[in-house]
Amino acid sequence: MPRTTRFDRAQVAVLLALEPGGILSVAALALTLELSGRRARRAVKRLQRMGLVVAGGPGGHDGYQITLRGRDALSVGGRTTW
Repeated sequence: MPRTTRFDRAQVAVLLALEPGGILSVAALALTLELSGRRARRAVKRLQRMGLVVAGGPGGHDGYQITLRGRDALSVGGRTTW
């Protein structure tokens, strides 16, 4: 049976911020989304574990970008099934 995951507001906000493309750091996401650094970091880490965002940049630690799976999750309204 497929598993459905619901996202909290911070996770949806992170996905929406990354959706246009590019690489954003946790600090930039926190500032842009008016989240605490801790809340932004927690949202990014959970999304990364689900394969919805990946570390990007030259060292792989400079920021995060959305994956195709993350874009698909946005298209079904903040829920994903797998």
